Amino acid sequence: MVTAGLCNPCKAVLHHQPFPRRPALPTVAPSRKECHGPPPAPRRLPAPARCRQAPRPAVAPGGDSRSPCLGGAVAPANDPTDFSLPAGPVRTHNPIDPEGPDTMPTLVLKLAPLQNPERYRQLASALTDLTVDLLGKRREVTAVVIDDLPSARWHIGGAPVEQPTALLEISITHGTNTQEEKAAFIQAAFAELQRQLAGDGTLAAASYVVVRELPASDWGYGGRTQQARKLALAA
Repeated sequence: MVTAGLCNPCKAVLHHQPFPRRPALPTVAPSRKECHGPPPAPRRLPAPARCRQAPRPAVAPGGDSRSPCLGGAVAPANDPTDFSLPAGPVRTHNPIDPEGPDTMPTLVLKLAPLQNPERYRQLASALTDLTVDLLGKRREVTAVVIDDLPSARWHIGGAPVEQPTALLEISITHGTNTQEEKAAFIQAAFAELQRQLAGDGTLAAASYVVVRELPASDWGYGGRTQQARKLALAA
């Protein structure tokens, strides 16, 4: 403290008076911008590389296509939400493999009321054609068995039937036909039964077409299983 030039009383007063202090400034927490600068800009990931392969060629209905972008994985050729059936045959028989495990079918048709022998022949011929055209089976090993019943022995809903009725069961080797091929056969077979049995009338709605798939090891013709034929062809 400077006291030069002051009288003694003034010096005594200044000596005992506390020295004034500067008021403290309010404390403010520094912002992130002051301490660390502006926040870093967000990272931008590089855009995924586009496939430079040529566009996938068109595929026939029911076929497969292999995309190089998928590493050779099989991609469905058709829209999975499109359940429309093809207008024509979807399967043709491969003459190079006449005894393959996919060529053998059997058909068992039960119907009511009783029909005449000519009707049975027409039914067997039409069902064989559908089996060959839509499922790709061999005509010469397609067996059709027809069993007719009186209407009094056929009941729907607990009551005897009053309309022509049919139950068609076809057996094929497991995995030899696609879902689309089986659906097309069921639709066409029902329409043929309707045409031949009901004529201008209506076939009973509870008339069924059943496609049964059997393992190749569980059935065969000529004393050989379809699995044995498959192994013989592979040897």
